[in-house]
Amino acid sequence: MRSHYCGKLNESHIGQEVELVGWVNRCRDLGGVIFLDLRDREGVIQVVYDPDLKETFELANSLRAEFCVSIKGLVRPRPEGQINKDMGTGGVEVLGKELTIINRSEPLPLTLDNHQTTGTDSLSSGDHPILLVSTLVL
Repeated sequence: MRSHYCGKLNESHIGQEVELVGWVNRCRDLGGVIFLDLRDREGVIQVVYDPDLKETFELANSLRAEFCVSIKGLVRPRPEGQINKDMGTGGVEVLGKELTIINRSEPLPLTLDNHQTTGTDSLSSGDHPILLVSTLVL
């Protein structure tokens, strides 16, 4: 089922077909191409879905955070200017060819993504004082 762990992929795997299993960490549709951050116990890898593979693209477009998925694809170098030096796998990405949803997740009450804001951010910003009252009886 799994050929590699997400966080272990690097430039030495370029050109190899891989099968990855993990959780959707983040999913973005940017200009008709879907970028998916897939997470497993070893790290995160970016998976790219192109609209040329219509069924797979539509399935990828339905993914949400924490879906458990299996992906088959081709490891390729990231385009010039898109290398992420903050990630161990930032020099490569996987071009997704097949996608299987193993388990769906319910919508989460709060977002787990550090790149998005939630309604609770305003509470911790200091705009709303939080008063803690304690009565101490001596």
